[in-house]
Amino acid sequence: MGKLFDRYAALSEGLIYEHDAYGRRPGVDPELISHGLEPVTELERRGMDAVAEIDVELLFHKLTAIAEEARDVYMSLSISEAIMTGDMNCGIFTASGDPAVVATGIYFHTMLNNAQLKYAKKYYEPDPTVGLSDGDIYFFNDELGGGVHPFDMFTAMPVFFEGVHVAWVTCGGHQGDSGSPTPGGFNAKARTRYEEGFHVPMMRIGDNFRLNQDMLDMLAGEVRNPFVFSADLRSRVATLFQMHRRIVREIERRGIEHVVGGMRTILTRAEQAARSRLRQLNDGVFRAVMFNDDDIGGSLGLTRIPVTLFKEDDSLTLLVQGVSP
Repeated sequence: MGKLFDRYAALSEGLIYEHDAYGRRPGVDPELISHGLEPVTELERRGMDAVAEIDVELLFHKLTAIAEEARDVYMSLSISEAIMTGDMNCGIFTASGDPAVVATGIYFHTMLNNAQLKYAKKYYEPDPTVGLSDGDIYFFNDELGGGVHPFDMFTAMPVFFEGVHVAWVTCGGHQGDSGSPTPGGFNAKARTRYEEGFHVPMMRIGDNFRLNQDMLDMLAGEVRNPFVFSADLRSRVATLFQMHRRIVREIERRGIEHVVGGMRTILTRAEQAARSRLRQLNDGVFRAVMFNDDDIGGSLGLTRIPVTLFKEDDSLTLLVQGVSP
């Protein structure tokens, strides 16, 4: 963890600390959430070696324009209040599942999709019963798979060019009702996650750029207002289709290695910039405690959330312990 952590971290006795917040379960792989960027592929390496500085800047501008256009399209098509006010995101990810460009209205929505994409790449693509094809449509809202809460519902679509998987596009946000005991989704009296409505890990709900009616009926049947749910899901699929078309057009213009290598270069430079900024900050141990006044599992009380941050060189380690209840 680092010298500061080893010297100053006082772990509570009798507790077992792990890097993974949750155990392995169907549709969830905690290791995919925590290990950072995927290794550079051979296709990405060739593209990085061939792409020029100005080409990367132009590609970054173009991909940003695609993502921001998708954000505006989704907000305009949606009939869910939270989406219309910007509680959402649209993103372009590498084929390995790392976020190259994301347009959102809330910052924490920037990193809500990569773990699920990586899960599909690792487990479903080689599985003969699932596979991965151009025009597949996936749905997910399970927070243990890398999200925040079940009301954040996302769709994803792989982008292929001449049989090569080159990218992912994603679109989603806070849709509202998840079928929990409380209309609107939030259940302040929930004692377990299973009282928050349905939890769907990465699940294919369509192919060949079309939703499967049986999957749509199943999901819409889980909520109180199937019309709103279906309309919002269709708006996300339309947004994905628009992003898919835009990316394919860029590949046709610039070449597959140019786009794939450029996306990887954008990621590499972003990581270098973040670590450079961290090195400018003072090393040290920083502590904060937040209290929430809430209705906890049916009784009034405070939740205590203490966080200790260890900053050393270009790394950050967060320790969360003593959380109540």
